[in-house]
Amino acid sequence: MSPRAMLFSLPLMAMFTVTRLDECVHPDGDIETISTRINLCYGAGRNTMGEVSRSRRAQIQRCASQMRQQGQLAGWSVTRIVTAILTDLPDVHPLEAWRLAYGWSRPQLIDLIVTFYRRAGLTAPAINSSMLCRWEHGQSPPGVEYGQVLSGLYN
Repeated sequence: MSPRAMLFSLPLMAMFTVTRLDECVHPDGDIETISTRINLCYGAGRNTMGEVSRSRRAQIQRCASQMRQQGQLAGWSVTRIVTAILTDLPDVHPLEAWRLAYGWSRPQLIDLIVTFYRRAGLTAPAINSSMLCRWEHGQSPPGVEYGQVLSGLYN
């Protein structure tokens, strides 16, 4: 299997398996478009970044960090920590919750994405913190390929 084919066979959002660039199959057989799944997973109905102040954003980061630490001490899975962050911090979108649950900064996540591509034998993408911020705060969805890479890193 080629590196690009391996990239596109990653699990998508932990519940879906990508069978083509434009489809994913749920374990019970339902098919929907990847972009629909990403939009559902990435926080439709939650606040966008412009609606959350910088001080509130800093408070969210601190709270999520405490939740991650407490969850780890209690032996929680990353998925359970994500669920707790999303439940207790309604201003956080799912993509940001996953990053926070792992304790990664945006630059760390960007480095992981670049490493993921290089290990697959692909050219590293031109991704920056602003792009990641827009995805995490619901201003724009990640493209299909980035969504798959994020899913691979978070699972």
